[in-house]
Amino acid sequence: MNIHPSHGPRIGVTRLAVACVLAMLGSAPATAVTRLSSVDEFNAGKARADAELLAERAACDKLAGTPRDVCREQARGKELVTKAALDLAHTGGRKSQDRLATVRMDVAFDIARTQCNDKAGVAKAVCTKEAQTARARALADLRLSQRMTDAKRDAAEDRRDAEYKLSAEKCNAMAAAPRATCMAAAKAKAGRI
Repeated sequence: MNIHPSHGPRIGVTRLAVACVLAMLGSAPATAVTRLSSVDEFNAGKARADAELLAERAACDKLAGTPRDVCREQARGKELVTKAALDLAHTGGRKSQDRLATVRMDVAFDIARTQCNDKAGVAKAVCTKEAQTARARALADLRLSQRMTDAKRDAAEDRRDAEYKLSAEKCNAMAAAPRATCMAAAKAKAGRI
């Protein structure tokens, strides 16, 4: 696809918009969510997110055309990210962590793609492709992060096993009475109790 030089600034603006959206979505849960201690607080957080969505959509309805669509998409995205962050704070699980990252990525893509609707022809095609590329990069980064986390966990487990085997060998060289104490200490250190 040939791109005319006059389209250059528009392309840069799209990249900047995608970066701004990702930054906005990345910081939203940190300010909106604290450590939850009960199901009631979790449900109250979800209700707050729903109420904020309705208020933001009402504000968006004052706009027209693509700005209205972008505003509504941002409001919906904020709600989705907040709810995913609430779920993470409530459960603290790896699955919730991955879901939050995926929701952030999908919301950023949806907003960027909606912003492209204001363009036409080649500019719209390039804008849409940039949004798809940004999403693909984010997905690759997420997968890399997951693999690194798994590799670190496996390495720590291997290190603990090796240290336990070494400690067990040292303990086996001792007399019977100190051997039992030594093995108990080695098992405690390796988390095998």
